[in-house]
Amino acid sequence: MNDRKECDKKLTFDTKKQAKAAAVQAKWERDVDLKIYRCKKCSYWHLATEYKI
Repeated sequence: MNDRKECDKKLTFDTKKQAKAAAVQAKWERDVDLKIYRCKKCSYWHLATEYKI
């Protein structure tokens, strides 16, 4: 499950709390709505402008 190579260019977060904090900061600083999600490939958390299950 730890195939992190595909995610090297993405911001990664160890916890959901860290990802959520980054999304809140992006909203506050740049008025950008980001979604957080747990990656099935690397099992870390990422941010996305769009996310489809």
